[in-house]
Amino acid sequence: MTESTQLNTTEHPFPAHEQGESAPEQQQTPWITYTVICLCAVIWAYLNFAEDLPYYTDVANTVAPRGFRIWTGAVWALVTAAFVHFDFWHILFNMWWTKDFGRILEPSMGRKTYLAFILAAAIVSSGVQLLFTDQTGIGFSGVVYAMFGFGIVARRVYPHYQQIFDKRTVQWLLIWLGACIVLTHFDVMNIANEAHIAGFLFGLCIGMVFVARSYVAVCSLALALLTAMTVLSVTYLPWSEQWRSRHEILEFVELGEKAKAGDPEAQFQYGDVFMEYEEDKAEGISWLRKSADQGYVPALNSLAWMLATDPDPAFRNGTEAVELASRACEKDGWNEAMYIDTLAAAYAEVDRWEEAIATQQQAIEKLGNKEDSIKALYQEHLLKYQQHEKVRE
Repeated sequence: MTESTQLNTTEHPFPAHEQGESAPEQQQTPWITYTVICLCAVIWAYLNFAEDLPYYTDVANTVAPRGFRIWTGAVWALVTAAFVHFDFWHILFNMWWTKDFGRILEPSMGRKTYLAFILAAAIVSSGVQLLFTDQTGIGFSGVVYAMFGFGIVARRVYPHYQQIFDKRTVQWLLIWLGACIVLTHFDVMNIANEAHIAGFLFGLCIGMVFVARSYVAVCSLALALLTAMTVLSVTYLPWSEQWRSRHEILEFVELGEKAKAGDPEAQFQYGDVFMEYEEDKAEGISWLRKSADQGYVPALNSLAWMLATDPDPAFRNGTEAVELASRACEKDGWNEAMYIDTLAAAYAEVDRWEEAIATQQQAIEKLGNKEDSIKALYQEHLLKYQQHEKVRE
């Protein structure tokens, strides 16, 4: 190695040889690049063709968790989300450019530096996307744009980079960057533009600071800002409603996962949440039915009460309400006043007034001598039944 070559390597932490030299670095197989392509392909195939396999949802939530999961501990998503693709055109686009850029960058940077670069680019691009949109986005395009940004700076120092980072490539990717912003603005496609821009700026600034040695202070400040934004994205977003509600959202999502797995208590609680919103009532009823079908007493009671007292006649079914409320009382051993009160309302709905009155009196007796709002409410129900009026709530 000549002295001039030694000086060049010292100046630039990303060593590369001039175009035309038969350098060992350029002849090396870009194994990290090929590994990235294979990993992305495997994840894409799994996510598209393995939905019926066990643990599919767990795997999907692990590699590409939503914002509230990241904010409650799943910070690895800043890296893993970059390797996730669902659409074929998406993975094809990203892997095509990864192959072209990687076969130049990896040998010239060296594998360790190149690996650190793509991981850092993934973290920064995902973090900035999360900061602005409450989600990391998915796909390797943030890293691709980081490679692109680095390459258009490094080509000025290392002429052999121009084999890939030529005028046509630069124009094409800059036009596509702008087109993506326009497509997203008009709701044609949902594209992670913040990740693209952050990745591009990250690669550009890395190239400026460590290769071109131009605008070092400004680019170092930009890198510090990108780093700060990434840290903020997983630690403190008080302007984000999702971030402020992250623990409640996580609890609800986990409750839903238990409900879908068949837990009757979770199905009851999950359905109960939906029942609070008129537009989601049908969804809530379906979950209450799933729980009631397993004999879960609170679900039997809640569903029976709704079928007996709902103001909307489309939801009422007195006959079914009697059947469900009777099952609830029998399973409970006729101990809970609330379940007996529900049965009385169901009897009233089908005009079985004598049974409604007798059953309501039984519910009141279960409360004993205590005077409270519940007992007063039950007495109001009794008065309604004595007047042949039905409860509507």
